[in-house]
Amino acid sequence: MDTTPARDAQPLSRKFRAAWTAAVLAATTAPYIANYLRTPAGQSYTWIIPPYPNDAYGYRAWAQQAYDGRWLFSLKFTALPNPANIFLPFFLIAGKLARLTGLDIGLVFLLLKATGTALFAAAFFDFLRVWRLNRDAAAAASAFAACAAGAGVFMPWISPGGVPHQWMPVDAWLVDANTFWSLLWNPLFPFSLALILLAVSRAELATRDGDADAAWTCGAALALSALLHPYSLAVTLPLIAAMCAARGPGRKVRAWGPIAALALPTLAVVLYTVWRNPLLRVHNDIGTGPNVSMFALLAGFGFLPLIAAAGAVAGGEKFLRRHWPLAAWIALSMGLSQSPLWLHDKYVFGSHLALCILAAAALGPLLARYAWSPSPAARVALVLAAALPLTNAVHLREAVAEVDRNPDRDYRIGSGLSQALEFLRENTRREDVVFSDVSTSAKICALTGDTVVWGHWAQSVDALDRQQWISDALLQRTKVDRSMAFWNSGFDYLFLYGVTRDAFREPPNSDLLWGAEKIYSRDDAEIFRRPAERLFLNAGHQLSNSESSSGSPISRR
Repeated sequence: MDTTPARDAQPLSRKFRAAWTAAVLAATTAPYIANYLRTPAGQSYTWIIPPYPNDAYGYRAWAQQAYDGRWLFSLKFTALPNPANIFLPFFLIAGKLARLTGLDIGLVFLLLKATGTALFAAAFFDFLRVWRLNRDAAAAASAFAACAAGAGVFMPWISPGGVPHQWMPVDAWLVDANTFWSLLWNPLFPFSLALILLAVSRAELATRDGDADAAWTCGAALALSALLHPYSLAVTLPLIAAMCAARGPGRKVRAWGPIAALALPTLAVVLYTVWRNPLLRVHNDIGTGPNVSMFALLAGFGFLPLIAAAGAVAGGEKFLRRHWPLAAWIALSMGLSQSPLWLHDKYVFGSHLALCILAAAALGPLLARYAWSPSPAARVALVLAAALPLTNAVHLREAVAEVDRNPDRDYRIGSGLSQALEFLRENTRREDVVFSDVSTSAKICALTGDTVVWGHWAQSVDALDRQQWISDALLQRTKVDRSMAFWNSGFDYLFLYGVTRDAFREPPNSDLLWGAEKIYSRDDAEIFRRPAERLFLNAGHQLSNSESSSGSPISRR
């Protein structure tokens, strides 16, 4: 296998790059098109695929705020007051584009994701050029990035009884930990990966070749990352600082100055926004779960860590001296994923890409060590076997099969629910608070723009308090007391759909509807408006914020 590094020439032909980009675009777009075409009459497709519809609705809720005219955003999955001071440029652009074109926000997400994937491909091939990989290594890196996965698909056979979540290989459940899955599922991730590649490759040019323009480009890429997907800076910023420090004092100052001048002020603004908004801090606390085990990380990366380690041993000091930034990138990501920092799972994002490139570079010295020069067909077979792509094949299959199963009606929405949501949007204000079950609340927030009391696992910062407050309302002595306590918990409308509607037909749940005005009833959906205050006054009660919030952990809007 050829191991001679090319200097600054693109190691892969234009045809190869075009074919690779087209193949990845097709694979990451086809499930959405298939789901749209397979949608039965009377249903509408939400342009969402598994595995996390709750997060997908959360993304759509951000864009819906921009669609409704906002430029700065607030948390909409809680009725607690919080300032509209969050700047999210990706969702701002998506919402404004949907408003301008009249396209569904979900379809705009798909079009943006395809655009981001094309930009990612351009940044990826440019990275391979800057890193001076030869043709064979660049082709292997391309194959790994396009399909490499880990042992997740094999765990049901290895452990039929299941394994604890922290020990499940990450390629089976953590989208951030796999390049292809990131391009398939998340409309934001392709742009974030492209910016990471651009920042690291320009840092390499700035510190290795003294390219001043590359330093400014690196700083701009980091600044955009801070606004678009700030979690990645926990890895890329110290990595690039280390690259600057390692290349000598002269180049360090020339490179780090422009980088810091653009990146650090933007990062400071993002951190200040979090500091100013206490609910964002609670959101980050809720989103920080138990650390993923190192076994789950390594098993989720499949054969790539073994290939990279073996190649480093075979290549020795020369290999490590040339590729240490990639190794440091991987080590930083995996190390931070084991830290107590907020949202530590997200620091794995992008490390799979670095591992793909490092493992591909390691194949040359590894094969040279054993004096094996495989034929072209053998090289293809070797790379595909090393990629272990079966888990990603399962993700592709489930992207259609799970939508057909449509649990909780997350992926396809019937006409009855669609009409009820349309009525709600046309007859309420976006600041109105709507109560419903958790699954329907996510749809309400995402598809109408109204505020809800829960519906997102991290943005619903007071969900546990809400559950307790509603339980306490059901314990009140009389029907009037129960209704007053229920409606005083901070919402203006009650949206009942499906089994939740049925649950409110019998006491004590039906008591909560005392005095409420039914403003919509059709198919299996009903909408109630907050009771008029005079009804409670006539019954000897007062519907007021001060009375309702006495002793309550919940502050009304």
